[in-house]
Amino acid sequence: MEDAKNALDLGYILSFSGSCTYLKNDFLREAAKYVPKDMFTIETDSPYLTPQKMRGRANEPSFIPYTAEVLAEARGESVSDIMENALINASRVLELPIDTSKHIN
Repeated sequence: MEDAKNALDLGYILSFSGSCTYLKNDFLREAAKYVPKDMFTIETDSPYLTPQKMRGRANEPSFIPYTAEVLAEARGESVSDIMENALINASRVLELPIDTSKHIN
């Protein structure tokens, strides 16, 4: 938790992978509660760190919603809000030419 706070204080964007879905990683879900909505994104780290629901398979981008579900539960938000914020943040940080206005409700 302290590492997450320090990283945020330095202006870093935090990225959550499938490891936040693992039962023993409560500390990652706890950290996710406090990350501002414009300071996080979701990654796969493919082919590793497959979300808990898909363990035993190689990780892939189509599994991101499983990570988003866990983040949504931890943060008390909807999965669509988590996915939307992650897309907007990744687009901003990586300077991707994605029109994120299409994804805003």
